[in-house]
Amino acid sequence: MDQRQAADAIKNIETTQQRTQTLRHYRDYGSVIMAWGVAWLVGFMTQQFAPDAAWLAWGAAWIGALGWTLTRPAGKSDQKALATWIICNACITLLLVLIEADFRTIAAVFAIGLTAAYAVMGVWAGRRFLALAALVLVSLLIGWWVVPDALFFALALGGGAGLVLGGLWLRQP
Repeated sequence: MDQRQAADAIKNIETTQQRTQTLRHYRDYGSVIMAWGVAWLVGFMTQQFAPDAAWLAWGAAWIGALGWTLTRPAGKSDQKALATWIICNACITLLLVLIEADFRTIAAVFAIGLTAAYAVMGVWAGRRFLALAALVLVSLLIGWWVVPDALFFALALGGGAGLVLGGLWLRQP
């Protein structure tokens, strides 16, 4: 084996390691994304069709998804990511309460936050997360401008069902 062949072999090994790491991230996060997709689906469908029960539905959905997230095997970086996510959500929630935002604005802000989070994950952990970010953003934009009376339904389908299907997609090699 000459020097060029050795360099090519090392490059192939590095490429394979990077691809393996990306697929591992997809597999590890797939079920968590599916759990949060179910939470969005339940919460936004209830918000659209039974708004009086929305707080109860959202509370149960968040508890379920958070419980699922916390029971997944996690490394130190995952714990820090979850803590960061909780802090960001708490700050956003406090801001929305202080400005007395309506439900449409609340939904839009959280959809934009989720879009940003998945886009950042796409930069660091793999392009499939960018596709999830685009899906959530498109569902928000369609719901906000095209069918404003069905914003929550659009977010349930694009953000909820889309994340469930996206989580399944992430788990595939």
